Amino acid sequence: MMLKKGAAHFEMIFSFIFFMSFVFFLMITLKPYETNSLPHAVVEELGDSFEDSASTNITSLFLMMSVPGGWTESCFSIGFQPRLFKYGLTNIIVEDSTGNIVNSGVDSSTLVSVNIQGGNDAYKVTSSPDFVAGGTTGCNSPSVGEYFSGNLIERDVISNNSIGDIRGRYYSDYDSLKDDFNVPDIMDFSITFRDFPEMNMETFIPDGGDVLAKEELVEVLYSNGTTINTLITFKAW
Repeated sequence: MMLKKGAAHFEMIFSFIFFMSFVFFLMITLKPYETNSLPHAVVEELGDSFEDSASTNITSLFLMMSVPGGWTESCFSIGFQPRLFKYGLTNIIVEDSTGNIVNSGVDSSTLVSVNIQGGNDAYKVTSSPDFVAGGTTGCNSPSVGEYFSGNLIERDVISNNSIGDIRGRYYSDYDSLKDDFNVPDIMDFSITFRDFPEMNMETFIPDGGDVLAKEELVEVLYSNGTTINTLITFKAW
């Protein structure tokens, strides 16, 4: 009889431990104490989706002519192996050593040929799909040793052109944009910019609503080659 009572007590203790372990598992998994976990996830996803949609790339390199007095012909052409570039050279903007923008263009074949207006001894070449295509043709190529190229600088940035496209959708196709940014139907969102409020995307926020925000410092590229660091605020409610 005593053995049966002891076994019963053991089963009760074991069942209680099993039950508490199950409850603890549910608490860890569901996190009912975090009532704002969904909005937090939404605003994080909003920021990530916006950056994915607005992202572009920019590549920079420096060219130095070793010819005394610089390259004096009307233009010159330098070829690069495409495999050297993560993003490739697309449309380019070229500045000479005085900061003036010179005529330039890109020819893509076996080599990526950068064609640049001559007359100077140093150039900064910047490439991005956001730039307007230029054209300079009929250029001679300097010999090996007559020029040097610096290290490539390649990075992802936010496209000002894409910001404009997204803003257009915000005011003309809001529901579709919400779907693309994974914002639930029951929620709304806004995107604002510290340095160019004319690009803000805002809608009505009800009084008393819980608004969660996320700020990101990003580099924005303009189609003229200018970049600016600005703070973007994402809100969801």
